[in-house]
Amino acid sequence: MPVERRACAIAQHLEECGVKSGSCVALCLKRTPDMIAAMYGVLKAGCSYMFMLNSFPDARLRYMLEISEAAVVLYDQLPQSHTENPPECPMYTLPMGEAEDYCDRPVMDDSLVNVLFTSGSTGQPKGVMLRHRSVSNLYSQMKTLLDPIEGNVLCSTNSVFDCFIVETMIALAMGRCIVLADEEEMMVPWKLAGLVAKYNTG
Repeated sequence: MPVERRACAIAQHLEECGVKSGSCVALCLKRTPDMIAAMYGVLKAGCSYMFMLNSFPDARLRYMLEISEAAVVLYDQLPQSHTENPPECPMYTLPMGEAEDYCDRPVMDDSLVNVLFTSGSTGQPKGVMLRHRSVSNLYSQMKTLLDPIEGNVLCSTNSVFDCFIVETMIALAMGRCIVLADEEEMMVPWKLAGLVAKYNTG
């Protein structure tokens, strides 16, 4: 399923859910192509995204949602752990199917792309805001470094880390094919090596 058409469907879904341009959308998704489509769907809707992991304790998830003031959370499927005490912001699953077209909402150079949180090893996790102008500057630098390198780009970084944007958004902006390691492959060295050998990644 084309990522662009999935992204359009997700952007439309956010609009139908009442999410306003400039809002933060939390993503708690498995490592599948839909995770990439969701990133772009959020950006098409004029919003910023924040990745969360199902493995995070509920207290950390709630803290991230509160600090980021996330408008909604998108899941592959709603978690059972929130059934009795759900987060205050609405929870939705990703829409089915795809959409042919979507009129992207406009953004400014200081609009947010991504909200990251530190590990919190020295206290409470701290939110870091990444803006469109910063991603544009990063792209100009990474393009110079990556242009001479042939082959596909391996995406093995955890989605909550800053390097994830280089292995996905920056690589795709350069027209490169990305190979997305799943939850097991990213943790097991020989499986990761197998992806490198099979797909000629670097």
